[in-house]
Amino acid sequence: MDGLPALLNTRKKQTMPHFRIPFLAVIYIASVPLSAAWSQLRQEQTELPRNDRYGDPLPLGAMARLGTIRFRHSATTLAYSPDGKVLASGGAGLSLWDAATGQLKHGLFRDYSISCLAFSPDGKTVFIGDRLGLIDVATGKERKLQRVGGDFKCVAISLDGRTVAAGESNGLARLVLWDVQTGGKVRELEGHLNDITSVAFSSDGKTLASGSHDKTVRLWNVATGKLRHKLEGHNEEVHFVVFSPDGKFLASAGDDAMIRLWDAKTGKELQQLEGHDYPVYCLAVSRDGKLLASGAVDGGIRIWEIGEEKVGFGCRARRGDSLLGSGNR
Repeated sequence: MDGLPALLNTRKKQTMPHFRIPFLAVIYIASVPLSAAWSQLRQEQTELPRNDRYGDPLPLGAMARLGTIRFRHSATTLAYSPDGKVLASGGAGLSLWDAATGQLKHGLFRDYSISCLAFSPDGKTVFIGDRLGLIDVATGKERKLQRVGGDFKCVAISLDGRTVAAGESNGLARLVLWDVQTGGKVRELEGHLNDITSVAFSSDGKTLASGSHDKTVRLWNVATGKLRHKLEGHNEEVHFVVFSPDGKFLASAGDDAMIRLWDAKTGKELQQLEGHDYPVYCLAVSRDGKLLASGAVDGGIRIWEIGEEKVGFGCRARRGDSLLGSGNR
């Protein structure tokens, strides 16, 4: 029994160094590459770009994104390209989106307020009235038009893509036309007495319509700049004008909640459409010219069927789940 403690002590002396020295050595040796690897990982996370789940780049140093940046824009105006492949939104700058995926193609002029824009017929160019600039959709590059003083809040491009028009809204109430190819000013049209709120070209490009806060709609000869017709009838400010695709009639609407249809050739009023209870701010005509849509601040969108009848020009409301109103002769 006296020799047992000595034997245990002998084994302890032989085994303890066997475990302690390699274990401490492993900890010491391993701690160096682990620390280096962690530093390298953090450096890569900081330096290398990362994408979210949709493939869009994250801000530098970000690990993930909740939601998506696609179709995110504080927008006040929208327009589709004629082929429907690109959506342009204006507001806090200009955004051009891939309409199918929602991916941002170009984000421009973020420190600039964009309130009016229009696509060229071929979809290759966007006209921005606020900047008097033509934007190449493919590259995002801007080409400036000849500068004229004023604040322009409504724009239009002729269907042949050769002429752009903009209406002034700072009290001078001018219409200005530019040549798209040269960027030079063609002429100024004067006659309105208050802000111009809407402009539209006829399908043949020969007539320009304008609506104004002076309660009138005017039809202009594009080639000469002369006034063809002054259309009176609205009791309040006019907010929107639109031609039918065949150019035969013009629709206008505004604060009096009344939609008026006019013969584009003679300037004669054809019909009044009643149904909205509040100001009407926007109109659209279907491609076949048989339907007219109107939107107002009362939250209602109304669709009207339009057609030429034997007894004259007729229009009636098309009934549906969200459609109200009736047409009166």
